[in-house]
Amino acid sequence: MDSLRASARSIARQAVAAAPPAAQKALHKGGSWLAYQTSAFAPQAPNDPAVPAAAVAPEPPTFPTSLPLPLPDGVGAEDLRATFASWSVDGEPEGHLIGYVDDSFFRFVHTYGLAAGLAGTALELGANPYFTTYLLDDHTDLDLRLANYFGDNSVTTASQPLRFRPPGIGPDDPPAERTYTSDLFNIEEDTFPTATVPSTWCCSARSSSTCS
Repeated sequence: MDSLRASARSIARQAVAAAPPAAQKALHKGGSWLAYQTSAFAPQAPNDPAVPAAAVAPEPPTFPTSLPLPLPDGVGAEDLRATFASWSVDGEPEGHLIGYVDDSFFRFVHTYGLAAGLAGTALELGANPYFTTYLLDDHTDLDLRLANYFGDNSVTTASQPLRFRPPGIGPDDPPAERTYTSDLFNIEEDTFPTATVPSTWCCSARSSSTCS
C-alpha cells in the first residue's frame, strides 16, 4: 500500500511539474489533496527520487485539533476525561456516555475556553448531557440558564439528576450529585425570551440549528 501511495504521489508531482506556472500556482492555493500531496508537507517515501530531500519539511501542518487545551486551572486532561467517563444522567449506569466523551471531549473543553473569564447570565442550548454545563458551572462566573428539547411539547421544564466523580476524588469517596433544571422548547418553532440573555451557547443542540 505504501508503494502505491508513493507511486501516486510521484505521478501527481510529475503532472503538476508539467503544468503551466499559472496552473501550478492556482493548484497550490486550492488546498486540495493533489496540492497537499505535491507540496513539501506531503509524506515522502524514504527513497523517492521525485523530490529532493531538502524539499521535505520535517513537520506536518498544524491543525486546530492540535491547539493547546484551555483546561480549567488545576485540572488535567486525563483527570477531566476520567470525570466525564464516570458520568451518570437520570440514573443511567456510570460510563454510559463514554462514547460521546471520546468523540467530543476536545469540543467540550474548547467551548469552555471560549467562555472562560466571562460573567453574567448565559443561555446554554442543548445542555443535556451537561459536560459543557459542568465546565461552565464550576469554572466560570456565568449564571447559567439551561435549555433542552426532548420532542415532547406537553412539558416545558425538566430536572435531571447527575452523578459523577470529580477530579481528585478518592476511590472510596461517594460520587458527587447535583440536579440540573432546564426549560424545554423547540428553538426552530417556539418563542423564547433570549433578548434578556446576554450570551447564548449552542452546546449539544442539533448541528443544523443557528444561534448567535
